[in-house]
Amino acid sequence: MRNSGRPLKPLNVFGIMLRVKMNDDEQFFNTTHTIEGLAGMREFAGRMAGLLRGRGAVIALHGDLGAGKTTFVQGLAAALGVSRPVTSPTFTLVGEYPLPGGGLLVHMDLYRLRPGTDLDSIGFDEYVNSGAIVAIEWAERAKDVLPPSTIHLHFDPVPDDDSRRLARFDQT
Repeated sequence: MRNSGRPLKPLNVFGIMLRVKMNDDEQFFNTTHTIEGLAGMREFAGRMAGLLRGRGAVIALHGDLGAGKTTFVQGLAAALGVSRPVTSPTFTLVGEYPLPGGGLLVHMDLYRLRPGTDLDSIGFDEYVNSGAIVAIEWAERAKDVLPPSTIHLHFDPVPDDDSRRLARFDQT
């Protein structure tokens, strides 16, 4: 992401301090974004990666099957420099992707997590407290143990247009 010459300022996004350009990046988290197709989802994820690079964050991804959660994580990974393919960890539950220059992207998919399954068995607490960027699909299955600083990102379909999604941030 290019710096347009505007000064950077601290921004508290759900408890995570980011240094952002005045107005543009701050608006990123306060706007509902319309995303056009796969390329648009990857571009959106790339913009977020630029804001999160070099710091840890827990991102709870919400949306129905096919909403774009995995595509978002693939775009996030690519923008962070992950060179190997990123696939949905639906059956393995967790995928780890080392980042160039250090750090880790963790991709969790809790869809197949059975009710009452102990999140400790997949190292949930260790991951969310590790300083890594942790993207969690079907995060509502762990809603009671997500850190307060979790960034909740919702993907909603645009009525009558299967190629477009609305993305919005909130604290739940």
